Order: sequence, then structure tokens, then C-alpha cells
Amino acid sequence: MRGNLAIAEQIICKRNWSASPEMFKMHLAKPSPVRNKIDLADPSQVRGLKKQLHISADDLQRAVGTVGNSIAEVSKELQRKNPATEALQRPIDPP
Repeated sequence: MRGNLAIAEQIICKRNWSASPEMFKMHLAKPSPVRNKIDLADPSQVRGLKKQLHISADDLQRAVGTVGNSIAEVSKELQRKNPATEALQRPIDPP
């Protein structure tokens, strides 16, 4: 890794570019999201959970406010409030 940085610095010096920290930010790894937590600011995650749990966005927000942002706890809370949703999540047995 140091070798790559040294090569990049040499290229910058040869071309008279300024070596600003912003230039190297694009090479930093993005933080990976926590897979078992709900991020209500992420629209794709909210959309997927609404579809999976068969609830509205308001119901999802209320459940997160009640039990926290754990997906498992939210689904348990929703099953406690509406036992009919448990039947929707259970696989159908073949005849």
C-alpha cells in the first residue's frame, strides 16, 4: 500500500499538482451497513421491509420507536400486535 502511495506522490510532483487530502478520499472504503439494524433514512431499506412485513411506513416507524432499530425485534413486535401477519410469513405447505 505504501508503494502505491509513493508512486502517486511521485506522479503528483512530476505534474506539479497539489497533493490535497481530498484527492485521496475517493480511494477510501465506504463503511458497510449493519445488516440486522433498520436505517429509516435509507428509502430502499424501508421499502424492502414494508414489502417483507406487509406494513405501512408509519407502522414501521412506530414499531422502531417502540422497540428500537433491530429488525428481529420489530418483526416480533408486529407479530405480537397482529398475529395474522405471522400466517403471511409462514411458508405454504404443498397439498
